Amino acid sequence: VIQTHRLYERKVGLANRLPIYAERWESVEEALGRDRFSDLFSHIRMVYAKEKSRRNLQDEFRDHVLADVDGEAFIDDVLLPYSEAYEKVVRLDDDVPTKVKPYLKHLSRLDNVDWIPPAMALFFNLRFEVEQRIEYVRRLERLAYGLFILRANVNKRIARFSAVINAFQVGNHHEILGALELKKDERTSIISVLDGPIYSLARVPKPLLLRLDGLLAGAEATYDHPIVTIEHVLPQTPRADSQWIEWFPNDLEREQWTHRLANLVLLSRRKNTRASNFEFERKKREYFQRKFSPFALTMPVLQEEEWTPSVLEIRQEELLAKLSNEWCLN
Repeated sequence: VIQTHRLYERKVGLANRLPIYAERWESVEEALGRDRFSDLFSHIRMVYAKEKSRRNLQDEFRDHVLADVDGEAFIDDVLLPYSEAYEKVVRLDDDVPTKVKPYLKHLSRLDNVDWIPPAMALFFNLRFEVEQRIEYVRRLERLAYGLFILRANVNKRIARFSAVINAFQVGNHHEILGALELKKDERTSIISVLDGPIYSLARVPKPLLLRLDGLLAGAEATYDHPIVTIEHVLPQTPRADSQWIEWFPNDLEREQWTHRLANLVLLSRRKNTRASNFEFERKKREYFQRKFSPFALTMPVLQEEEWTPSVLEIRQEELLAKLSNEWCLN
């Protein structure tokens, strides 16, 4: 925030000369709040620089943004319209198309904000029709989740999203679709990761399972529980004398299923280590009640009479097909 004020005082320098611009600056800061106001400048820098930051924000903003636009033009043509685009992206304003909001909500769950500058560039470009915005946000969400699942590093993410920013700025439909596309080898790798021990991937399971739950529930389903945890149906450490061991007598097979999609569900309660090891019927009755499991991903478990490898095989195929169809991975 201090850096943004210095940018204003030293480079924009309109407070004393044109008070109306000082008011516009302050109105944006007040609307966004201090933290988001500071983040806005970082995202604007990315839109202009399209590369990883290597110096402090003040210097890079001066070189990449204010070198081309200054004074009144900066406020009118950059700060105000990009702040409006930013608010659409992070606050889901009323004028954001209804069909766009779920995708922005899914994006907000990721462990990085590298998708925000391209989303801002999309909403900044007023030439796009509503249907185009819906299609582009859908594809942006697909790309961002693909990179997220593959655990692409920051350099790869920035390179891909910079190409998307450039395409949105140019406005050519075919170029935009190309920049938003997942490569064939990436799609193959994503399917492989999704079919593996997904729970073992750092920071991936909860956003992914919430995304999958949204697919199963349908677009009309909206809920935002203050507590969401992931539970293994087949326990991670079942007792040696339990029915779980009867259903999964082979240690290797049991290990292979434990952390895969089919065995993971969502709960709107904190984990209970003791309850996690309950036998299946008791676990359903006491732990997977609708009261604690209002998720579309979890409810089908209550309909099962047993939780065996054959049940998991079918469930795994169904869940993979849902994600694969949504993200066009085949």
